[in-house]
Amino acid sequence: MIRKLKVLEIQTISNCNSDCIVCPWRQIKNTVIAQYMSEYVWNKTLEGINMLKPVIIIPYMINEPLLDKNITSRIRDLRSLNHQAQIEFSTNGLLLSEKSSEFLVNHTDVILISLFGSDENSNAVLMGKGMS
Repeated sequence: MIRKLKVLEIQTISNCNSDCIVCPWRQIKNTVIAQYMSEYVWNKTLEGINMLKPVIIIPYMINEPLLDKNITSRIRDLRSLNHQAQIEFSTNGLLLSEKSSEFLVNHTDVILISLFGSDENSNAVLMGKGMS
C-alpha cells in the first residue's frame, strides 16, 4: 500500500488542440482515439483519491484539459473531496476565456500556461499553428 501519495496526474480526455514538439502527444496522437473519461471511471478515480489523499492533484496528463466538457465539475469534485490537496491546472491557453479563467482562479491553486516560444513565430514553430 502507498503510504503517502504526493502527486497525482489525471487524464480526463485523450485529446489536445496543439502540436508541441516537447510533448509526447505528438508521437501518440495518430494512434489514440480521442475520448472522455467515463463517469464510472471518474467515480472510481475519486474513490482512489479519497483513499490515497494526494498532496497535489493535477487534472492534466498529455492532453488539453479544457477540451473536457466536464472539467469544471471535475475540478469541483476534486476540491470537495480533498480540501487540503493543492489542485494544479496546466493548459496551452487556447481555450481560455474570461469565464474559464475566472473559474480556474477561484477553484485551483496553481495555473500553468504553456508557452514555449519567445515570440509569435517561435511559439508557432514549437507549439503548432494557431499558438500566437
